[in-house]
Amino acid sequence: MTLIKTSSPITNLSEVQYKFSVDSEYEKFEENREKHRILNVDRSVYQKDNDVYAYNNPFCKHCFSRNLKEWQYNPKMLIDDDGNHHHIEVQRYYCNNCHRCSQTEFTGEYEPYCNFSNNTKEKAVLTTSLEQVSLRNLSSMFYIHNNISISHETARKSKSILNELYYVNKDVDFSGYCGYDEQWAKINSKWQYRFILFDLIKNTPIAEGLYDNMENKTIEDFIRSSIPSYQLKGLVTDGKEQYERLARNLKVDHQSCTFHLQKNIYEEINIHLNQKKREFQTKIKNKNPQASKKKIKEQLKIILKPIKEEINDCMIFFNKLFESLSYDDALEYIEKIKSKLPEFPSFLKNYLNQSFMPNYKKYLTYLKKPHIGRLTKTNNQTENYIGNTMPKADKNKYKTGIGFMNQIYNRSQRWGNSIKNN
Repeated sequence: MTLIKTSSPITNLSEVQYKFSVDSEYEKFEENREKHRILNVDRSVYQKDNDVYAYNNPFCKHCFSRNLKEWQYNPKMLIDDDGNHHHIEVQRYYCNNCHRCSQTEFTGEYEPYCNFSNNTKEKAVLTTSLEQVSLRNLSSMFYIHNNISISHETARKSKSILNELYYVNKDVDFSGYCGYDEQWAKINSKWQYRFILFDLIKNTPIAEGLYDNMENKTIEDFIRSSIPSYQLKGLVTDGKEQYERLARNLKVDHQSCTFHLQKNIYEEINIHLNQKKREFQTKIKNKNPQASKKKIKEQLKIILKPIKEEINDCMIFFNKLFESLSYDDALEYIEKIKSKLPEFPSFLKNYLNQSFMPNYKKYLTYLKKPHIGRLTKTNNQTENYIGNTMPKADKNKYKTGIGFMNQIYNRSQRWGNSIKNN
């Protein structure tokens, strides 16, 4: 995905400090900065004397005035891609307008206030896109291959591509079918929510963002700002009720993940089996207080075996629904489930009647004719991407949202490369 790293203007005073010093001066600063942005100030540099570099058209970086005079030199060291050190001097300027000093800074090959070339820093990004490398190891790799002693902080900054908590993958031609999911993360002791839109056909992320809440309006705005509504054909999510309302607002066909449905059912089964296990364990102990743990375990296994077999047979019968080849076949099989349901264990029958039967159609959207072969019945692709780019073991280690999102971006590049290589 193509992203451009932008640099913010750097001043000796922050904008807030400047504003509280003199309001009128702050307004002038804002006005001049806007002029600079519109007029695109010439930052080109030429070699003035031996190893002395200056601006072709000098300007003040603070107020962008041209009313300057040359004011001595500053030494500077540039390190090229091969690790060679070049000691030069850059022209300093004194501004007669704002009475502040600034110096010549390079653009293009070198970023302002940086000794390393952009190409050198790009190697850090490419390295981490191929394999996750620690900052310490990344610094060591630069020294081994390029004879460059790059600090951990420079290595970290070289990996910092995003300046915002939201980005869109502009390199993907959206297929119209996507999965949506979110990931919770505690960043600097505060809960934040990572939103992900994932193209199910192209098998690539569409957009990601970090937000303070999971309200439907926030999610809807995220999706609308990431995908033109007329291109959205199908959306896969987990089974939360709020996503039904979200899909209606977006006017898109919605598929609830069948894997989450089965997962919820098996959670109910485990709750039931654990409850039965405790009941039978109590009865065995009351009947035979001297029974050993091994003996109790063996008896429980014998008692629970027919219960588990009955539940397993019911689930095999139920799960065949999602092997249907067409929407009409699935509707016919729903009728078979309804007729068979009275024979299910009461806890399973009650759960399916309450949680599945009233909403079964949302689990079968993938079988409708416009979506067959395009819309998936699960959201596993999106969840697989989430797990690969920000594992649970790492997600609560970050102190800033920008750091969190940059790590995801770099890992997504590595993840994308591994998909292409496979």
